[in-house]
Amino acid sequence: MSKKFMIDHLASATGVSKKDITAVLEALPKAIETAVAADGRVVLPNVASFKRVEKAERMGRNPQTGAALVIAARTTLKIVAVGELQKAIDKK
Repeated sequence: MSKKFMIDHLASATGVSKKDITAVLEALPKAIETAVAADGRVVLPNVASFKRVEKAERMGRNPQTGAALVIAARTTLKIVAVGELQKAIDKK
């Protein structure tokens, strides 16, 4: 789905102007980033939850040479469908 399609769909479904929908979609990533940094978790009802996850250092293998290597610890984001979106996914 393209950004334009999403904007058109949301504008027609809500009656909100395309300009306002665009502003919300462009502000959303920063809002999620800020909230996850502060609280570690964000939930968009009926869409998704975003959770900061700490991954420990682990051993891996270089796929080309087979040599063992250490994969460094890192922080990542886990995104999970929730609510109505999860129900729609489960039906398929």
